[in-house]
Amino acid sequence: MLESSREHAKSLAKNFQGIDIVHGDSSEEGVLEKAGAEKADLVVCATESQTFNILTAQLAKTLGAKKSVAIALNDRYKSLSSVLEVDALVSMKSVVAATVLELVRRAHIRTIHDFYEDDVELVELSLGKDSLVAGKPLKELSLPKGVLVGFAFQGGAIVVPSGDTVLQGGDVVGFIARKGSIAGLERIFGGARGA
Repeated sequence: MLESSREHAKSLAKNFQGIDIVHGDSSEEGVLEKAGAEKADLVVCATESQTFNILTAQLAKTLGAKKSVAIALNDRYKSLSSVLEVDALVSMKSVVAATVLELVRRAHIRTIHDFYEDDVELVELSLGKDSLVAGKPLKELSLPKGVLVGFAFQGGAIVVPSGDTVLQGGDVVGFIARKGSIAGLERIFGGARGA
């Protein structure tokens, strides 16, 4: 993770152990390289400047990042994603609208963002304390086809999970899932012991 504020970088390093935090400004020569952009699977650019995010995401792709995502404040630049080498321009306006709709639709699963013409979703799921999957490692769950586990928030820390990661009640789990797989996730994670 690249952070331009020295104080924020220190705080992030303290609170997110296991994640490399690099202090610097991506507009400065060599900083993206120091952060490892050229060998990154994914670079997400999420500053307060949508123009800066787009340019940095473009530069990261040019350096060799496999995927790059730029956060934009609105949909104005969405049409540029086909012209640029940026893999996704995520509109905060769209994310907020989608989040509100999902909170109304679902109690414990919500969509953070849609990708690829709304066929793929970044989904966040909160595990209830009585969830049937609490205490089980991910490898023992029969996840639906088209679902990838991206992260877990456990005990105040973000974890990049493996098959051996054991989920507990209260965990928040992030998935990348095809739209058709969401109902399967709800079936697996929505059940409660004794329900």
